[in-house]
Amino acid sequence: MLTFPTSCLFVEGPDCSGKTTLIDELHKSTSYRWHIFDRSQVSRNIFSSLFNRDNNLSKIDLQTEMSNLNNRYVFLIPDWSVIKERYEKRGDPLHDLKSLREVYNAFESVSHKIEK
Repeated sequence: MLTFPTSCLFVEGPDCSGKTTLIDELHKSTSYRWHIFDRSQVSRNIFSSLFNRDNNLSKIDLQTEMSNLNNRYVFLIPDWSVIKERYEKRGDPLHDLKSLREVYNAFESVSHKIEK
């Protein structure tokens, strides 16, 4: 039987989506069974595009990462109101509400493409 055991687990999503909280809970409940990453080449590609950086290399790295069938991805895309509320409570050193919405929209778009 052909199997693809999880090598790396990537948790993706916009800022304030709950990635760190989920990772902490997974580590606690699994006794650090997996190597879990907060972000992957997906984020690198999104941020390269949003900030007008040359992203040719990040596209290649993303394709390489996603073609590894032992990699798994979890996308956290809560409703925008949840992101906004968390941002208003804690702030963010990199974003204002407008840029956070752009990041949110980009992650939402990419997650739908990957899902299909």
